[in-house]
Amino acid sequence: MASVAIVTDTSSDLLPDDAEKAGIRLVPLSVSFGDQTFQAVTELSNEEFYDRLKRLPQYSTVRGARLYTPQDARTRSQTTDPGPA
Repeated sequence: MASVAIVTDTSSDLLPDDAEKAGIRLVPLSVSFGDQTFQAVTELSNEEFYDRLKRLPQYSTVRGARLYTPQDARTRSQTTDPGPA
């Protein structure tokens, strides 16, 4: 029987712990402030993001999450975290 995985990017505002408890995989967006780039949520918390928005004169930019093919997701699921069956 095929398994199903729920995948969303970090713009969903799910915290990593909540996503893990729910069996949801988070794919981080890239957020850049000037010449510094971070993976949203995993390298830059929501609090740090908003703090930087207040302090820095330039706006941030966001790049989309790396998209995986269904095969990539299946392979990743099988090798890193099979999740609930």
